[in-house]
Amino acid sequence: MIIANNNGLILIRRNHLEERNWRDDTSYKFIFSFFGKSVYQTYYEDLTIHAGEFFIFNPNEPHKQLKVIQEKFLIEIEPEVVKEAAIQLGIEQPEPEFSAQAFRHPLISQWASFIHNYFIQQEAEELPANDLFLDNSVAQLTILLLQFGL
Repeated sequence: MIIANNNGLILIRRNHLEERNWRDDTSYKFIFSFFGKSVYQTYYEDLTIHAGEFFIFNPNEPHKQLKVIQEKFLIEIEPEVVKEAAIQLGIEQPEPEFSAQAFRHPLISQWASFIHNYFIQQEAEELPANDLFLDNSVAQLTILLLQFGL
């Protein structure tokens, strides 16, 4: 399932979890693991996340998915959304950058679980509310990441 709009997208996938091609998207990528170990390759090191952890790829950061257990849960956030939120939160970095390491934070885990469950329940239906929900979800995630993930 992929739901996208101008501010970002959500992807929940249970297939094609094996090795993928190199990517260097222009958006921030939030990847959360619900089910176990996921491994991504970068030019500088392999990154691993375990169940309940997440990491964030910065825009234009080359990476490659090597292994995902059971399901891939990813949210892309457009850089303009992150910059605007950073300004409103008083963060002085013109382009916030996240470190390439696995994180675990209870509020982000709760948020990810809620959003995951919402979109899994809505998967069979294309509802107009999904676009509005995605917009608000991207804004919420951005604030949480800027507060707890930089």
